[in-house]
Amino acid sequence: EYHEKEASWLRLCENYKKGELVVAESQNRYENGQRLYLRAMAGIMAEELVTDEPCPVCGSLQHPMPAQKESDTPTQQQIDHWKQIYEEDLRKLNQLHERTVALRTECKALKSQIQAIEGEITLKTETITGISDTIAKESLKLAEAFIGQGLIAKILNGTMTGQEWSHKIRQAMQSQEQFLNRAIM
Repeated sequence: EYHEKEASWLRLCENYKKGELVVAESQNRYENGQRLYLRAMAGIMAEELVTDEPCPVCGSLQHPMPAQKESDTPTQQQIDHWKQIYEEDLRKLNQLHERTVALRTECKALKSQIQAIEGEITLKTETITGISDTIAKESLKLAEAFIGQGLIAKILNGTMTGQEWSHKIRQAMQSQEQFLNRAIM
């Protein structure tokens, strides 16, 4: 699950970078169009001048040299359209940013969980290894005790009964069980 989310997060990061370029482009188009429009405002207003009616800027009734607007001046409708595109691109980028941040947070949380579980596994593995080593040592001690007490020889030569043997085995198993209980706790 972590690797899938991390891969999704990386894809979102790439899309975010592309989205930043789209927003920058639409913002430039809108702002440049707005600048051109404002620079050409005198020419736009001059198109509305009527002879013997006052100029909206200076109030003159005569208009001997009206300003000319550039041929590439965008209309207010174009400016408004570019602004809408820019705002929509920016909204989409902000949504993408929110999804990217949320997914990154999930990835970090999953990675922390994985690291905690790995730590627990390491600790438990070390504990199990220690217990296994101790069991091996205790088993060796038990075998040495049986040999030292001559139990195996007594069994082989028939001087120990099956009941005595069973009793000795139960004692050894209880001893190991007690040891294991202490080791696990």
